[in-house]
Amino acid sequence: MACFNRLRPGGEEGWRNYCDRPARRWRQGWSHGWTLTTKQGDEFKCDVVVNCAGLYADDVERLRDAEHRDFEIKPRRGQFVVLQPGPGLHLNHIIAPVPNRVTKGVQSFQSVWGNIIVGPTAVEQVSRDDRACDAATRSALL
Repeated sequence: MACFNRLRPGGEEGWRNYCDRPARRWRQGWSHGWTLTTKQGDEFKCDVVVNCAGLYADDVERLRDAEHRDFEIKPRRGQFVVLQPGPGLHLNHIIAPVPNRVTKGVQSFQSVWGNIIVGPTAVEQVSRDDRACDAATRSALL
């Protein structure tokens, strides 16, 4: 979690980062701002809370409101294939398919080193931590 308070007279800092203190709860309080409570029981008052939890942003949002279910992260795995340059393997233009509701589509382009790059995929998965490459997906991209 990170907090931001408006700069106040007297040299008080405006930005404070509490990433080393996992949040237990955050709630609106004290006239117009927020109160963050850490797992250690410390409380911090701030004007703005920045949820920068990435794939876990919905979990952090539920710390604010356990009933809040409108916001849900659905992880997707994006895989690329990098092909070594060789005879007959050359692209003059980026090949960009028409996007759909799930993905921008698999693109093909040539890197500055001559490699042909194909990807990314956008395969939904349950795990937020699984970054393993999938052989079947690699074969499909080839």
